[in-house]
Formats: sequence, structure tokens, C-alpha cells
Amino acid sequence: MGLVAGARLSTGHEVREVRRGGFSEVGVVEGRLGERLAVKRIRGEIRERLGAEADQLFLHECQVAVARLGNAPYTARPVLALPALETAGDGTAGDAADARVALGPALFMEYVDGPSLEDLLATGRLAPGQAAKVCGGVAAALAHAHDAKVCHRDLKPTNVLLTRGNEVRLIDWGMSGAGRFSDLTTRIEYLSPERAAQLDLVAPPDDVYALGMLFHLCLTGRLVNHWPGGSPDTLRAELAASGADVPEELAHIVVSMLAPRAEDRPTARSIADMLLHDDMVGALADRDVDRPYCPDCGYVCGTDPATDRCPVCGGGLLRRVPFPPAEGMVRIAPGTFVHGLSDSQARHALIAARMTPDDEQVRRLTGGSGPRRVFCRAFDIDRTPVTNAAYAAFVRAVNYPEPPGFAALLAEAPDHPVTSVSWRDALCYALWCGKRLPTPLEWEKAARGPDDDRMYPWGSAFERERCQGRPSGPAGHGLGVVPTLPVGALPGGQSPWGVLDMSGNVNEWVAEGTVPGYRGVRGGATGEVLEVYGLVSYQSQARTDHADPAIGFRCAADVTYGTEPYVPDESR
Repeated sequence: MGLVAGARLSTGHEVREVRRGGFSEVGVVEGRLGERLAVKRIRGEIRERLGAEADQLFLHECQVAVARLGNAPYTARPVLALPALETAGDGTAGDAADARVALGPALFMEYVDGPSLEDLLATGRLAPGQAAKVCGGVAAALAHAHDAKVCHRDLKPTNVLLTRGNEVRLIDWGMSGAGRFSDLTTRIEYLSPERAAQLDLVAPPDDVYALGMLFHLCLTGRLVNHWPGGSPDTLRAELAASGADVPEELAHIVVSMLAPRAEDRPTARSIADMLLHDDMVGALADRDVDRPYCPDCGYVCGTDPATDRCPVCGGGLLRRVPFPPAEGMVRIAPGTFVHGLSDSQARHALIAARMTPDDEQVRRLTGGSGPRRVFCRAFDIDRTPVTNAAYAAFVRAVNYPEPPGFAALLAEAPDHPVTSVSWRDALCYALWCGKRLPTPLEWEKAARGPDDDRMYPWGSAFERERCQGRPSGPAGHGLGVVPTLPVGALPGGQSPWGVLDMSGNVNEWVAEGTVPGYRGVRGGATGEVLEVYGLVSYQSQARTDHADPAIGFRCAADVTYGTEPYVPDESR
């Protein structure tokens, strides 16, 4: 005998719904004023099998949960532990209204009105941002519990719930210390190596391992294959081959959580701090921008869902639709690209430039770190540097000071890149036309493309004719010493995106530098050692007020979006 929909409990609550697991059952109950709670008890057949000891242990753990976890974040709040709960009848026809059925000890807790993680995963794997939100919330709940000397010991998708507002709630602490009954309360897939060897183990690193398994499941839609026993490299390879585009920063966290040795795993607190940090949340939101999402609860779909309704709150899903780039700009798609330069590439460039490839020069070109794939969100960038003619329109519109000798250069070479402008001048122009300066990462991606680790926009072999032609027009810009070409005069030097003049013609300001008061300069100018300065990853720096006849700029812009209702693909 157990909880039955329609039955009234001795507390005055009426049972509205019952959910049963292998060890326990949970009833959704409603009070006389319409308030809802969840009540958990040991299933009747399990109580009969295990006897009074199970009741005593369950009650003790319920009391611990109320005492120590009442204010735990991301947890379905325990409200009351009762040593004995009864029901007046079982709700079936013919029962006497005053029949009393003993249900044993029970734990009343906050009612969570949304789906379980298991229900959510039935619709497909989670988006990286949603997976980090769920597992970061669980980690924060575990951290609070571990501080209170409580371990969960039964992490699995059915024990993680979401509210209809897409907030995480970890449940089922009632048997957290029930080592003797672990075979009934846990799933073997989530056991750490040390817990598999000692089933009654109670230790925080075991919770962390189980959460790592859960995180892997959220990101890929499947459990880890043949783990533990594999190497970290094997697990990284599996994540990379999952087809889920798992961000490198999240893959690193998963691998660390699933370390075979308990002492090598991070704490739940450090995991929560990483996954819930504003920078991580923002970076993952950039990755998820093209996915269907719910404007009501903020849920982001990991795969294109089969329905147009949110699986968390039931609201209508939307999809963002990017507006086309402005005239003269190129859309750079979101995704990863190879950022940085290897030691061998740096030595190759120095040798091509007939420079000594010593360790200091190599370190200067590589920044002390090798190439790695990084994510860059979608953005738009000018196909060519800003010209004298375009800059003149700005000067006239706002009565802005001209660069030295600008009038003569404008008359003779309107289609050459403007130079002798400071970083501040470039920024003012960009803001005037509703744009901004590209970040160093954006500039490098626009120059390199998405697919390989090429050293120059056209490839990895330096070819001077692609970046340095015979100057035309006036002898030079500004001070008359730096020859330039019309923008786009060397189409053979364009990047894989079709962006021109990324190596040669003039250096270009970017939005950021690494030293206060300085900003980055990229691309190399005609007459410079372009084998080195024309590398797509090379950046020098200059003061923000520095104006140089070898430095110009181009603009970038954020992609703007409209929205439309999400329409499922009926061919799926």
C-alpha cells in the first residue's frame, strides 16, 4: 500500500499525482489553500523487505536534509521530516473514509513544477550553455552539501529537476548516507572507480565523478563509453567525435571531473564557480545564439526540436534570424578557428625574412603559447580598409580634424587607405558610422579563415606579389614616406572569407592591446618585412594617440538579429 492519487493524508494534504522509482515514491500533494508540496517515502514493498532499519535510516537522512540543506542553493528545499505518515484510505472505491494506512517516515519538500533532466534529455542533448547551467547549479548544491558534511551519492537524470522558469533543483537526499542500501538507490553507470570497489563509500569526489558523467550526458546525449579505464586523451577524443561541438573549456572540465583518481578531481565548489561565472555564461551564450530558444524561460535547445514548444515551460520557441551585413562588409560566420602560431611556423617566417630564428624572436611571435582552436561569435568586417574618400565624409559631417596633408591625398588618391589617424580617430569614425573596431581575435579570424592554421591570408607560403605591388598615385600618405595601393588592388591576397588587404598595404588598428594606453596594430605595411609583420597572428602595439603614415584601419560590427517563430522540420 502506498500513495494513491485522490487520497488524503493525515497532514490534511490531498495527493494529486504519484511518481514511483525503484526505491521510493513521490507524491505531489495539495494543501487546503491550494499550496503544493512534494512528499517522498519508501515504497511499501521495499519497507517490507528491509524492515524497520530502513525506516530509521531514511528518517535520519530526512532529518539531516532538513537541518543541513534547508537553505541550500539549487535544491528542492526540504520542509519537514515526519517519523510517521498516514492516509485515510487508499483512495479506491469501497474503502472506509476513516481507514488509516501507515506510510512510514516521509519527507515533505518544495514542489518543482517543471520536467526532470531525464525528460529533457529525451528531447535531445542540451545546448552547451544550458548544460553548464544545469550542471553548474547541481555543483553549487553539492558544494553547499559537502560543506555541511553531506554527500548525495545518487546523482542521475531523474534526480535533477527544472522549474518552469528554467531554474535547477537537485532532489532525493533522503538516502544520502544509506551505504548498506546503495544497490537499491544508485545506478551503476554513475559510480566512481572507488565507489564501485566500495559501494558504501561516502565521499565528495564520488559525487563529483557522478556529476561528470551527468555533464557528459548533457553535452553529448550519451554516457561515456568504456570509462573508467581510458586515458584523458581518449575521453577528449570521444567528446570531439561526439558530433556535439563541445566547447574546449567544457571538455576540459568534464575530463577533470572524470579523473580515475579521486584526488585529481576538482571540488564541487570550483566546478560551480567555473560553470556559473559571468564570463563563461556570456561565452556560451555567444555559441548558442543561432539555436531555437524560449523567450519565456530562457531555455536554449541543443538540437532542433521536433515541436515548436519549449520542453521546460511549454512556451512557444523562437529562432533568431540575422540581418544581412551592411554594404561593403563581409559576414564572418560563428565557430572555432585556429588562433596563434606554432614555434615551427614562427621559425619558418623568420627564416623567410632572413632574420635569426632565435628563441627570443620565436617567443615574441608566438606569445609563448602554441596554436589552439578558439570560438569567435559571428561578426561583420569591412572588406577593405577605410579609404581617404570615406574618411573625408566623416570629416565633413562632424567637422573633425584632418590628418596632415589630407586634402592633397584625397584629391590624388581617394581610393587609397586613410593613414596618419590615431586609434582615437579611428574609433570616432567607427562610432560615427554605427560600427566599431575589430577585436584582435576577430581580425585574426577574418584574415585566417575557419579551417586551417595558415600563416598568411592566402596560405602558409609567403608570396610577395599577393601583398606588395607597385605603388600607384601619390608617393605616400601623410608625411609622404609610405607608399600605398588602392584598397583591394591585390585580390590574390584575400582571405578565405574574401576580406582584402589583411597583409600589406597598411597596418590596421584593432580594438584592444595588452598594455594600458596602447592598442594593437596588425597586418603590416608596404615596405615592411611582411614575412613577419604580415602574419595573420602577429600584433604590434602603439599608443592610442599615435598617428603614423603606415597605420590605417577598418571597421567591424556586431551581427543584428530579428526573430521568427521556430518551425520544426517535418522531414525529420
